[in-house]
Amino acid sequence: MAKNITMELTEALDTVKSLKTDLAQANDANQRASAQITEITKQLTDANAAHDLTKAELAKSAEKATADSVTIGELTKKVSELEANAKTASQRAGEMLGTVGAAPVEQVAAAVPTADELWAQYHALTDPKAKNEFYAKHRDTLTPKHAQAR
Repeated sequence: MAKNITMELTEALDTVKSLKTDLAQANDANQRASAQITEITKQLTDANAAHDLTKAELAKSAEKATADSVTIGELTKKVSELEANAKTASQRAGEMLGTVGAAPVEQVAAAVPTADELWAQYHALTDPKAKNEFYAKHRDTLTPKHAQAR
């Protein structure tokens, strides 16, 4: 019987040692988990702060976009008003002349010489260099006439 009690005590001591080892390992795991929780909490806090900053920047950008939109609308309206009230240079000149009593003069485009007129000018030239320059300048008008003459 004494042997049994000794064996039981020895087994109980081994169990206590094993439990102490398990408890130490559990405490180590608990400390590591606690450190990880602390790190994750810090990361979450940092992410929330960055998110709040981004939200503030987004709100500020939205306010600026709204203000810019209003400004664009106002400027578009102003441009439309200016375009509606704009007058051409000839209209303004006519008004100015009307205030001093002169009748407005209508602008007439300069007459474009015909091919026959250009050929007459070409044949009147005596300098070969001047003829070449004249022909090069008026080639488009002279060419159809020249093609018919051949």
